[in-house]
Amino acid sequence: MSNILRKVMVRPLAFAKFCYNLTPNTSIHTTAAVSFNLSDKLDAEPTKAKKRVDPAVLALRENRKKKRLEREIRRLERFGRKLKPIDELEPERAILKEADVRKRVLPERTKLELDEEYFLKKEWANYINEQHKNQMDQLQRALKSQQEALKELKKDNALLYSAAIQLDTKLIPYLRDGPVQTPSKSGYEPPEGDYYDTTYLYDKR
Repeated sequence: MSNILRKVMVRPLAFAKFCYNLTPNTSIHTTAAVSFNLSDKLDAEPTKAKKRVDPAVLALRENRKKKRLEREIRRLERFGRKLKPIDELEPERAILKEADVRKRVLPERTKLELDEEYFLKKEWANYINEQHKNQMDQLQRALKSQQEALKELKKDNALLYSAAIQLDTKLIPYLRDGPVQTPSKSGYEPPEGDYYDTTYLYDKR
């Protein structure tokens, strides 16, 4: 008994903890038991050991990828990007076979003919330039005369001046038939019928 007292006096906290563990855990509740249970704490899965790969194998894989990319680049440089064919722009095979026969061989032109064409083009360019300059000068003179006439008309009669500067509605619906790409065919009647779209669609599947 003296030994127990001596231990209590030396280590009082340890003795109090020992006594607390001996007391039964009987809690008093006024509500019914819900019976909640807590599962055990589950830690993460242990990491798998990394497989050690030989550096020579890694270098071999990198070389294979590099060679594959270089091969694709050479193929693109040689053939280019392949475009989708357009049926409307592809000639018939019979015409392709007769390409050599249909090829027109132009005679070689002499130096005299080349010089004559060069000077003729140059003379035509000078003529067109002079014609354009004369037209612009004539237009500027007409505009200057019009402004002077309107200025004098404004001094004489304001009503006539306001009527003169109004827009001419008869000039707005301006229609003109210009030259067409192909001459018209007299008595031609366009065929009537159904239109079937035969365009081939290149769908990615």
